Amino acid sequence: MSRNCAGAVTNPKVTTMKRACETRGPGPKRIKYKPNPQQYECPEGNAILVISDKRHKIRVVLDSGSNIFLLNQNTARTLKVSYKIREKPLKITAFKGQVSSRGGKYNSHLIQLEIGTNGHTTMVSCKIADAGKYDMIIPFG
Repeated sequence: MSRNCAGAVTNPKVTTMKRACETRGPGPKRIKYKPNPQQYECPEGNAILVISDKRHKIRVVLDSGSNIFLLNQNTARTLKVSYKIREKPLKITAFKGQVSSRGGKYNSHLIQLEIGTNGHTTMVSCKIADAGKYDMIIPFG
């Protein structure tokens, strides 16, 4: 019986391939940095919201960085979109890590959304918060 460099007892009858013991110092320090997000052009256009059997033309942006449908709070108020209030608001993080102060508290009930020139319709539920110059932000990609 013999001992390896770690001090463990080894059996000479068992042949195993082992790495030679080496002493390593502390590795290089990891640099913690936050890369600046890159902003790309997102497709913009118009869509139709159908609320109470009335068609409303709205301005939308297809956002590849979004994972939720976001309806502008002013648009929701103007179109009288019905919504429910969450007991515990969700944190909505915008571009560059900005957190929406009022977002995530209100969820719309299902709304019929018509997009594209072929008149494709789908039912969506949206978070209601500030969406800048757009009436709706649609996840894309």
